[in-house]
Amino acid sequence: MDSIANKLANALLENLFPHIIKNRDQGKPDWSWDVWLKTRDDVSIYSWWYDSDKNNRNGTFFVLHGFTSNCGNPGYWHRPKELADKYGFCLGEIDFRHHGKSLNKSPTFGMAESWDLEAALNYADSINAPKPYVLIGESLGGMAAQLVAISDPRIKAAVCLQTPGWPWDAIGNALKERKKVVGIPFTGTAINAAYGFKIMSAGDIRTKEPNPEHQPYVLYIMGIHDKYKIDHTKQVWDHWYSGHAAEYNKTPTQASNQRKWFIEGPWYHSDENWNQSIMAGEGLANLVVEFMDFVLDSN
Repeated sequence: MDSIANKLANALLENLFPHIIKNRDQGKPDWSWDVWLKTRDDVSIYSWWYDSDKNNRNGTFFVLHGFTSNCGNPGYWHRPKELADKYGFCLGEIDFRHHGKSLNKSPTFGMAESWDLEAALNYADSINAPKPYVLIGESLGGMAAQLVAISDPRIKAAVCLQTPGWPWDAIGNALKERKKVVGIPFTGTAINAAYGFKIMSAGDIRTKEPNPEHQPYVLYIMGIHDKYKIDHTKQVWDHWYSGHAAEYNKTPTQASNQRKWFIEGPWYHSDENWNQSIMAGEGLANLVVEFMDFVLDSN
């Protein structure tokens, strides 16, 4: 499992983003249970789960952390639990590979993380977790969420918070911010080598069928001054439901004939405040609630 190529990719990432290791300490909510999962490429993924009401189970949220964070970050506990309790949903959270307690297989900024999420969906199926399945992903988690939402018919809806456009875009902007532009091609190439194919490009949602048969609802929310380029993320949003007009910066209530929405606002998340999820941003929770009300009313 831990090949030379994987070790090289991990070493590069840990050198460029030292907080990916520093931020590994975590706990889990005392109201949850934890489970180890196996991905399609045999990576061990840590997860914890919560069932809001075993007698009134209306769906399942999968909440997905950002780069260098993990599901032990209390910023991902409280607001998701409030949402789960509000809607009578179960809740599942995972540590992506190379994060938290999960195995140190190199992150890929989208594609392999979608396999991690797939393992969580499979576990939810195995325990008869209620549908619909709704994804809420932040940054790295949003990159996994959008890939799974567009390809997996089990997904009813997805919220993508502060999501970079595509894998090379994610690495490029993160390293430019650290004035380490020279590391961009080396890092991406090392990640590709660790997996034995061009996994970075495979994680680009613009290469996927834009009109999936299961027609999930998708909401992108991004800070107008985010460190990732909002116009790049908008390219991904534009790819969804190609050929179908959609108004930008309209909420589901304001544009109820759409299946995709993109809302920009004042929310901002940085490496310095990683332990406070953007989900805590003022006004953002109300947007998620509005979206969820719309999705559930559509059933």
